[in-house]
Amino acid sequence: MLTITRKLAERLRKVFRQALAFNSRSPMPPVEFIGNQQGLCIRCHTREAAVEFRLDGEQSEETILAPWDLLTDTAGSGRERVVELRRENGHVLASWLNGSVPRAAQYDTPAENEVPWPDSPEQLTENPPTLLNALAEATATADHEPSSRYAVHCLQLCGVDGKLVATDGQQLLVQRGFSFPWQEEILVPASRVFGSAQLDADGPALVGKTDEWFTLQAGQWTFWSRINKDGRFPMVERHISEPEAAVASVEFPPSDRRFLAENLPQMPGDGLPFAPVTLDLNGTVAVRARGQGAESVMEMALTGATRHGDPIRMVTDRRYLARAAQLGFERIHIFGDKQPMQAADENRRYVWAVLDARSCIEPTENMTRIESPVSGRAPSFDPPRSSSIRSNNTPMPRSSTTDTTNGNGKAQAAGNGHANGNGHTNGNGHARSEPDNGQTSGAIDQVIALRTTLREAATQASELVRLLKAEKRQTRQLRSALSSLRELQPLEL
Repeated sequence: MLTITRKLAERLRKVFRQALAFNSRSPMPPVEFIGNQQGLCIRCHTREAAVEFRLDGEQSEETILAPWDLLTDTAGSGRERVVELRRENGHVLASWLNGSVPRAAQYDTPAENEVPWPDSPEQLTENPPTLLNALAEATATADHEPSSRYAVHCLQLCGVDGKLVATDGQQLLVQRGFSFPWQEEILVPASRVFGSAQLDADGPALVGKTDEWFTLQAGQWTFWSRINKDGRFPMVERHISEPEAAVASVEFPPSDRRFLAENLPQMPGDGLPFAPVTLDLNGTVAVRARGQGAESVMEMALTGATRHGDPIRMVTDRRYLARAAQLGFERIHIFGDKQPMQAADENRRYVWAVLDARSCIEPTENMTRIESPVSGRAPSFDPPRSSSIRSNNTPMPRSSTTDTTNGNGKAQAAGNGHANGNGHTNGNGHARSEPDNGQTSGAIDQVIALRTTLREAATQASELVRLLKAEKRQTRQLRSALSSLRELQPLEL
């Protein structure tokens, strides 16, 4: 008899599905349980991929080949709930507790898998745990569907320089700093399993290859993926430029990166083709978006971001800009309004195509404006200056700010002019934060008061519009009546 827990059955079911790319039309291969005094090996494989899980702890010397349905039936959340497996008269028997109710099931023993188990590599090279996350991000960058021209559904692993490359034709992610025990470049199908929460992501990741298979070992899990020998990968290096060649760059602090990632999807126009936004590096760093209506413009001012180089405006798909922020890139480099944008750090390059710069959104008087938070101050919100206020799911204001200007209309500040939330700077002009001393409560009161005022103004505006429409209808009716009277002929007596 062999034993597993219901929780392990659930983990096995999830990981096997992801690693072997099962779908509703795929026949489920059998699951093999191999027990011995050292523990239990549970594995499943197809012609293109294989997965093995090793569980420490003495088990009986027995091998059980079970159908896929066994994992589906026994999977559960009980970490201590034991599932007992045994063979009897050509059948596989499973028994377990569902709550406090005993359950049992009998399965026909499936036929042996005709596909041979893949060979293991002679050498496995240790990599940091970050390799798993790098593979997951590469998978998120790759295309989900195979292409007839390029193998963009695969990841490229370059042995010479320890480089991991992925692209879908619109975005490109290059990650370096890994050790691969081969010299050539190999193509491995992208897999959602690399980002699975069921894997052990804290320990080292070991990689190796044979002539046919790529192997990855992470904790108790080992994965095999068949190498794509016939596919061609695009020449991506020509799309990567050196940051020093950029005409402009922008640097984002962590607070602005979080603000971008969280708020870009909420800006108007998210449902439009390519979800365009304008990145404006003229003066302050700002992102603008427009919805279906020409007047529904929203501007997101990134108060902590710093622009270097020439002023420029770019149009980009917001999904790529948000992803660059989510990936933690501090700098984005721009090489012209027709060249791809690039986020870069020491070991990574993220490149994406830009949109037509002729559709840039310029600042307007009646746009909605929100500001990212800075030290000591909550995000601010400026409604449109026109009589029609459009919310567009804009967050309510938390505080308001007033710029102090000098005679030529430019803001004054001590040091080099970088002001913090309370208007003070340190000796070199960089912002420093101080305790708010009750300012948070005052800001909340201002929010409540401003919200009340806006609601009253909206109610009054609605009532005024109703009255104006009624007056217009009455005027139209009066003009019609006068016109009819003029057309009447005098009566003949």
